[in-house]
Amino acid sequence: MGQRRLTRNEMSVEGEEEKKNDD
Repeated sequence: MGQRRLTRNEMSVEGEEEKKNDD
C-alpha cells in the first residue's frame, strides 16, 4: 500500500483528501 494511485473506492474518499495534501 505504498502506491500513490488509489483504487476507485479509495479515490472517492482518500483520493479527494490526498489531492488537497498533494496540491
